[in-house]
Amino acid sequence: MAKQKFTLQQIQSAIYQVRYENKTAKQVCRELGITEATFSNWKKLQEIKDLREEVARLKALPVTRGDLEYPDQEEMDLLKTVSDIIVDIILREDEKDKENMSEQKIQKRDGS
Repeated sequence: MAKQKFTLQQIQSAIYQVRYENKTAKQVCRELGITEATFSNWKKLQEIKDLREEVARLKALPVTRGDLEYPDQEEMDLLKTVSDIIVDIILREDEKDKENMSEQKIQKRDGS
């Protein structure tokens, strides 16, 4: 069986049918005479192409200092409080782990 070549438009049409026209990949593959693995590869390549276009679009956007929002003092205080709580939780868990390890060592030494 000769390998059939598909145009970019045909590939995009097949992907469109699955995404938006409620066709299954199996149906589209049967209509085109391709395997589901081939269709899966097409989808991955299309997703990569879409991502590259999105990255190019975002890179083209102008970024000015005014676009950046800096947290106000209330937000900074809240962030500090949250980070302090997280550090406290981590330190407590670390202490519990150390206590459990020393208890296990004592139990092993005593043969319990």
